[in-house]
Amino acid sequence: MKKYAVLCGGLGILALAFFSLYMGYAPKTGPLNGPNDKLLWFNLAVQLFSGICFTALAGLMFYKEKDAK
Repeated sequence: MKKYAVLCGGLGILALAFFSLYMGYAPKTGPLNGPNDKLLWFNLAVQLFSGICFTALAGLMFYKEKDAK
């Protein structure tokens, strides 16, 4: 059960990374200063790294379970 939660969490973090990047550059109305590029790309990198790590961990959990049988 834990492996499915880790897999869903990893895929959710990856989806959130691209969604936050999209929302950062989406056009907005009103007088705004524009997106903070350094913050956007840093958040994308951190979320991508953590999402890839969680997804890889879930893959290892599935592989380990398959070997145990």
